[in-house]
Amino acid sequence: MKIVGVRYTEKIYGSRDSPAVWNNELPWCDAINYGADVMAFQAFEIITDEGVSGLSPIHIGSLPERLSETIQGENPMNIERLWNKMYWATQGRLMNAVGAIDIALWDIVGKVTKQPVYRLLGGFRDKVPVYGSGGGLNLTKEQLIREQLWYVEQGHKAVKMKVGLADPDEDLERVKAVKEAIDPNIDLMLDVNNGWTVNVAIRMAKKLERYEIAWLEEPIWKMDIEGYSRLAKATEIPIATGEGWHGLEYWGRMLEKKCCDVIQADPTMCGGPTAWKKIATLAETHGVLMAPHHKPEHSVNAQITAAVPNGLIAEEFYPGYPIPMFEFYRGRPFQKNGWIEISQEPGFGVELDHDRMEWYKENHPTGPPKRIARSRRPSQSGLKINAPL
Repeated sequence: MKIVGVRYTEKIYGSRDSPAVWNNELPWCDAINYGADVMAFQAFEIITDEGVSGLSPIHIGSLPERLSETIQGENPMNIERLWNKMYWATQGRLMNAVGAIDIALWDIVGKVTKQPVYRLLGGFRDKVPVYGSGGGLNLTKEQLIREQLWYVEQGHKAVKMKVGLADPDEDLERVKAVKEAIDPNIDLMLDVNNGWTVNVAIRMAKKLERYEIAWLEEPIWKMDIEGYSRLAKATEIPIATGEGWHGLEYWGRMLEKKCCDVIQADPTMCGGPTAWKKIATLAETHGVLMAPHHKPEHSVNAQITAAVPNGLIAEEFYPGYPIPMFEFYRGRPFQKNGWIEISQEPGFGVELDHDRMEWYKENHPTGPPKRIARSRRPSQSGLKINAPL
């Protein structure tokens, strides 16, 4: 079997409105990122000479030419060989693309062996808990509560919201309001998106402990290993981090310094399931859990979480985020009562629904974004007065 090419879907655009908060006028944002007004969907498949294809629902656009050339003519079953070739071809600088290809390769391996990927990676359990993720800082307090309650009404037993506003007291008010609104048995995670300094994070963590927060996510800059170590020692709240980083060297240092309780390695950005499984094994030796960041379609996240004994929980966004891309797959698992049953179909168990994609494109003629996504320096200094950026 040999790889003979890559086939892309046509790019489709759509809005990222929440079903609980329609027609929100403010752009989506967190502590350091402004979202685009529309988002793009584009998946790709790796094609083999034997008619077996591997789907990668990653939406990163066209692959760099050097990677397409690197895998051309190779046997897709040689996962470690291909991962190593891609890593050195890009010198570790294009891990999103490496991860996207790796996902498609695992889909092929699953189809050839007639096994779901989670079983090939370890097969620890056949269902995983999932939490509802949202809570953008653009939402008013009332809209935020409506959104979080919507997740609970759908059956989620855990939800996540953003914090990291310029005024820390406003963050505390929003957290208090959500905790009071949802059932006390519902777990609440907080995502800071690297928005605080170490001292602000320690101060805020102490104030947030009264709310029994399930985890505090990426409270400080991801590269500040010493800062994470200080913070983890200073609070009872579990610390989660790692969605945007890769490399066993980095994670080895984070784990040795006891910087976190939950690793959120993104299965695309870390280099695919091949790299994610190695990070999970390393984390297990330190008693640290895994909860993958939601970058690809969540059937991928659910499967890798189910594969390992330290898989904690998977992340799910509302249907329609960023567009109804979840409707573009046949076989996609949906949560029920806060759990996802892992597909027993070969590979990742999903296929593109081209008819649905064509229907959406014709009935929702949204063009390219007028407002592009961008990042900024965080404004959370811990002071009441913050200089505009």
